[in-house]
Amino acid sequence: GDFFVHFMNIAGHELEKSTSLITRRKLESLLELAVRTSGANHDPYKDDISCFLQRYTLRQKLDAIHSSAAATTAVTTSAAAGAAGDKKKIIKEGEDSKLTRKKKLKRKTKANKASLTNVPPPVSANALKGLDAFTLTYKVRWPLSLIISMRSLTKYQLIFRHLFYCKHVEAQLHKAWLNQQAMKELNVQGSFHRAHVLRQRMLHFMQNLVYYMMVEVLEPSWHTMVAKLHEAKSVDQVLKVHDSFLDKCLTQCLLNNQRLFKALNKLMATCLLFVEHIKSSADHIRSNLRKYVPSHSRKDRKHVYDRVTKIETESKYARDFVERGSYAKIIEGFEARFNASVGEFVKDLRGESNMHYDHHLTNLSTRLDYNGYYSKRFPEALDDAYTAVPAGKK
Repeated sequence: GDFFVHFMNIAGHELEKSTSLITRRKLESLLELAVRTSGANHDPYKDDISCFLQRYTLRQKLDAIHSSAAATTAVTTSAAAGAAGDKKKIIKEGEDSKLTRKKKLKRKTKANKASLTNVPPPVSANALKGLDAFTLTYKVRWPLSLIISMRSLTKYQLIFRHLFYCKHVEAQLHKAWLNQQAMKELNVQGSFHRAHVLRQRMLHFMQNLVYYMMVEVLEPSWHTMVAKLHEAKSVDQVLKVHDSFLDKCLTQCLLNNQRLFKALNKLMATCLLFVEHIKSSADHIRSNLRKYVPSHSRKDRKHVYDRVTKIETESKYARDFVERGSYAKIIEGFEARFNASVGEFVKDLRGESNMHYDHHLTNLSTRLDYNGYYSKRFPEALDDAYTAVPAGKK
């Protein structure tokens, strides 16, 4: 809801600090302020929500989950192969079907619990920023605790952390726009044109990604779950519907695919580095204007700081700054890195979509490459995506 954006606005400065410098009580106060000054204030369960700082990043948590799941799968496969020789004996005892089902269920439950509760090594509190560690938690009361277990809550937290970080990157790109707009009155639009275009392309990517997750994944999945819950006849059916909803959201938000998530993480890191460069460049131009203004007598100093003269002076300094070889090369480097990353990401999306017939990935790749820009720019990547389809699925 609206409290989400409000919290990011009032707590953004605090969350940019290292976790060692952030107090949980202050974050909780800001979260409560955001909730009570938004539409969520009328929610009867608003007091059950709180926040805390994890000791590891979202990527580390997902890597730990995937590695644990892969190890469990390998052990399960080995156990199944070893049990093949005992099949005749089990059949003779007349308990083959019953025992096999019980063992498989027990193994699967154990694997699921182990993978989600597997905790990666903690990151140094000085190296971990609040934005990478922040997450929400919820006080689950009886009898809701029968449905929302610790495992389910962990899944909600994974989805929230992913969405929260994507919204943060989008907000930072909006701040980059403000920094660029601050120099709009200067006659340097042509000099900064390439940086403006790149920022807009990055913003387009993040806005469409967030829209896809919120409008095309989370919202329709939620409505589908609510409709199925109304038809549920038992607690087991409710559990099944709820787990299916969470698993679907995790998959379609790309959290279950290591390759896609790492590619996306790389893209967002590039966007944040670009934002930092735009900010530092704008600060550098503004901070050095006084040094650039020529010295005059006290009598003429008022005329020097006249608005027209001031703008001309700032424009000349800004043009000189941009025309230095390093600035253009840095922007060109960001552009090349972003193009390559998006091209690779779209290729992976289409490859996974064609391999598994995942229509949601097709929707996302179409939204990101709506005019075929990346398909035309990286045709070899697109060809690789289609050749990845098994022969029987073409």
